[in-house]
Amino acid sequence: MAGPGLLSGNFNWICSAPLVAPAQRPDDPRFSVKDPTVVFFEGRWHLFVTIRSVKRTHQIEYLSFADWAQAERAPRHVLRFNDGYFCAPQVFYFTPHRRWVLLYQVVDKARKPALQPAFSTTETLGDPA
Repeated sequence: MAGPGLLSGNFNWICSAPLVAPAQRPDDPRFSVKDPTVVFFEGRWHLFVTIRSVKRTHQIEYLSFADWAQAERAPRHVLRFNDGYFCAPQVFYFTPHRRWVLLYQVVDKARKPALQPAFSTTETLGDPA
């Protein structure tokens, strides 16, 4: 149940330091993390984000951790959909098929417009492969 302050519109935002910053990778320096989509499942947070880097403009990175205080130290996995542009992840569980669905944008220069929706599915949310 929402508190009376929330229902009346009387609430305050609190801002903290960033919980996840770009990973330092000498082979392809990262400079931003954005477009987060997050799910709490089986006692862990699963975070998918767009990362921007020097060599690749847009990629999706996956992190999983038990507590937000651990987010910055969580292992990071760049998803491997293709060698081009892919970003703006959104994740949800599709109950009729019993599968996790990751929606995202890709660039397919063979199509007009080139920016297209795409999706990937898995039965195992925590497996970045």
